[in-house]
Amino acid sequence: MSSQRLQDVYKLSPTQEGMLFHSLIGNTDAAYIEQICLDCRGTIDANILEDSFNVLLERYDILRTVFQYEDLKRPLQIVMRRRKMTIHTQDISSLDNARQTAFLEDYKLSVRRKGFDLSRDLLLKIALFETGNDTYTLIWSSHHIVMDGWCLGILYKDLLAIYASFKNGVPHGLPPVTPYKKYIQWLDSQKQGEALQFWKGYLDGYDRKTGFSPEDDRKSPGEYIHSEHFWRASDELSDRVEKTVTDLQVTFNTFFQVVWGILLQNYNFTDDVAFGSVVSIRPPGIPGIETMVGLFVNTVPTRIQTLDDQRFDRLARSLHERAIEAKPYEYVSLAETQALTPLRENLFDHLISFQNFPIQEEIKNSGSDRGVEFSIERVFIHEQTHYDLNVLVGFAGNLTVKFSYNARIYPDSVVRDLALRLEGLLRQVTEDCRRQVLELDIIR
Repeated sequence: MSSQRLQDVYKLSPTQEGMLFHSLIGNTDAAYIEQICLDCRGTIDANILEDSFNVLLERYDILRTVFQYEDLKRPLQIVMRRRKMTIHTQDISSLDNARQTAFLEDYKLSVRRKGFDLSRDLLLKIALFETGNDTYTLIWSSHHIVMDGWCLGILYKDLLAIYASFKNGVPHGLPPVTPYKKYIQWLDSQKQGEALQFWKGYLDGYDRKTGFSPEDDRKSPGEYIHSEHFWRASDELSDRVEKTVTDLQVTFNTFFQVVWGILLQNYNFTDDVAFGSVVSIRPPGIPGIETMVGLFVNTVPTRIQTLDDQRFDRLARSLHERAIEAKPYEYVSLAETQALTPLRENLFDHLISFQNFPIQEEIKNSGSDRGVEFSIERVFIHEQTHYDLNVLVGFAGNLTVKFSYNARIYPDSVVRDLALRLEGLLRQVTEDCRRQVLELDIIR
């Protein structure tokens, strides 16, 4: 790779290193390939759209980044000076609705299965399909190693501003952005020893893996069969959850983690469990951090320990305090945290992610005042990790939980049963949050 083609070289964030590792060992080719599918109505100029995406590539260093790892002690990310994108366009309007749906699903699956070569590919792939009279489907595929979900909203707003500027023949007027390198430099300045000491104490004595799939039920390694189950709380239950969170004076995240932990304890006949929590790290001390594009998430362990006579409200407040203590140390590499325990990579087998940003609604509403000639009618997002169970929790008016899982490990019936038990537990703790944990009936 010619040095004249390079703009910058620096190391990876801990989460990027983890994703690179799992991409290289190849447990599943589709892991960390994210896709957002936008159903659009109006007029889209494909040439202007392509030009607009190429301005995004010029604007954000992370979108021109590749990852080198061969013959290196530690992998590096390399920012290329220039990269050019070509959008795939295709007219499928002659197909009926059923055949269009099948065609688009086949396309999305083929992109996920092919994946990306992280050492050379542009890690962003765009396709525009004309589906009818003034209707289109835009499929935006990317590798999670270059950006998290929050960044989709940032990029889409910029894209619309750039597209409108091309249509109107005026400059886009967007302010300069801060490169992702600033975040890597911030990570380098943190006190690793102090952080690892905290996590060592946090996990002290934890030596048993807990999960929802018994070890003897696990099948041999094979294809990841991605499936999803969506659960939505009623208005009444959502209101009760919101009131309970307010009464307890804890965050919604903490409240849900305690409920989930109690469910996990019950499944594993233990009072001490752990699972992975996805956290967002955007340090306020970095200028421009709110509009920076890159990967700012990390996975940290969440441990729930229950005493024999402990009440739910006291357990929730205790976890809330512990979460505040852990906040300054959430940047630590998961691999280093796992190495502090005898379980190592078996510390937990599933993740919980809280989606505090309703990205679908944000994208749908972004074009209303941007001067473009199309609108977004529906937004679908596909995301997959290497974990066999991922629990994505949101609260935007109603409590929602999306179970994203490997159906080869978790039968659909098991996941649906898990959702029903979760709902029953939520009803009990919102009826009386002062109940002892041992009194809660998980079967109900």
